[in-house]
Amino acid sequence: MNRWFQAAGVLLLFATPGLSAAEQRGTVRKVDASRQQLTIDVSGTSRSFEVAKDASIVRHEAGDKKKAATIRVIEQGVAGVPVNSTIEFLTEQLGGKPMITSLKVTSVPVAAAEPKKKSAQPKKPPKKKKNKKP
Repeated sequence: MNRWFQAAGVLLLFATPGLSAAEQRGTVRKVDASRQQLTIDVSGTSRSFEVAKDASIVRHEAGDKKKAATIRVIEQGVAGVPVNSTIEFLTEQLGGKPMITSLKVTSVPVAAAEPKKKSAQPKKPPKKKKNKKP
């Protein structure tokens, strides 16, 4: 029985040579939603990756004492990944080139995280100065 498990393990290794995956971390420098590509700075080197059509693209929102951490799906796909955000991604060799199959946005720059809100109160007009007569 033990030899059967060893043989099955060896077969499994040789049957899936192109499915090796690599987990990486980097900073998004450019998003090209029309070509499904991201340019990512990984360890000081800028590289371009194609994103698979069925890739999992999510955003990790950290929690605090009152609120638990959450994972939210980015509905816009590649177009919803902010530039200068920190990501963790998984690549697989598909068609002879590395392709992103899973992507998690872990840190978003402040400017992209919270868009500026318009004030609900109208601005007050400036006070008029009274002319004093001499």
